[in-house]
Amino acid sequence: MAILSVLIPAYNEAAGLGIVVEAVGKHLAPLGHELRFLLIDDGSADQTWQVIEELALRQPNVSGLGFSRNFGKEAALLAGLDACDGDCVLLLDADLQHPPHVLPQMVKAWQNGFQIVHGVKLQRQGESWFRRLCSRLVFGAARMLSGLDMQRSSDFKLLDREVVLRYREFHERLLFFRGLIDWLGFRTTTIPFNVAERAAGKSQWGMWGLVKYALNAILSFSSRPLKIVSMLAVVFFVLSTLIGLKTLYDWAVYQSAEGFPTVILLIVGFGNVTLVAICVVSWYIGKIYEEVKMRPRYIVTRKVNRPKAG
Repeated sequence: MAILSVLIPAYNEAAGLGIVVEAVGKHLAPLGHELRFLLIDDGSADQTWQVIEELALRQPNVSGLGFSRNFGKEAALLAGLDACDGDCVLLLDADLQHPPHVLPQMVKAWQNGFQIVHGVKLQRQGESWFRRLCSRLVFGAARMLSGLDMQRSSDFKLLDREVVLRYREFHERLLFFRGLIDWLGFRTTTIPFNVAERAAGKSQWGMWGLVKYALNAILSFSSRPLKIVSMLAVVFFVLSTLIGLKTLYDWAVYQSAEGFPTVILLIVGFGNVTLVAICVVSWYIGKIYEEVKMRPRYIVTRKVNRPKAG
């Protein structure tokens, strides 16, 4: 009998957290393995922690960690993986958009030797065409700049214990979970699923969060933006040289245009490239700045049912 750890990060999910735990238990209990739930309260402003305490009081196999403030989902996943002690870890969101009925398929794939099982999105229920379009544009740009295809990826996964131990070895302050799991390697498979509607509450994931998520992926896994800026600099250098030579020729044969249109064009062109370059470099410097401060990646202030400290 294996020990299955179920990791559920939650931020303002008091309305649906109990429903998720019940649904997961319903689908995994028939497998005959020992279930251990770990719920992470990512500094919620609602009653999420109170719900976790109530669940832990009723079910001894439910434990919880509470953050001092909202550190973000990446930190919540890291804290959970630091504390989980099962033979494998099943990760899913607290809103039932990751369907629990897929979990037995993941466990079966793990028993067949796969160490990473990715849940891959097929379609999302109730999503507007505008949101789908924006998502494709943002993730399409991220794929071109980072090489990571995140359009159908998700945090709905099963990780073998060895994968979890290797993930704990990363010491980066700003982790990018989906990309790093792929980077680790190991024997991997995928299971498709349809994203369901939320069980309760409202989504905390807006368009700005989507953009920040894609930007984090680009900065964490690729230096392509810096290379693109360098290529632009070369293009404008060649262009300005050609225009400059033509201007000298026109001046030599007394055919130069009145005024300074060429000078203005060069100044505007170089100015735009310089601003873009400064912007891109500042993003990378900002990442370096966050890393060198070496601050804690999360702070646990509450525990229930004695989960291991992160």
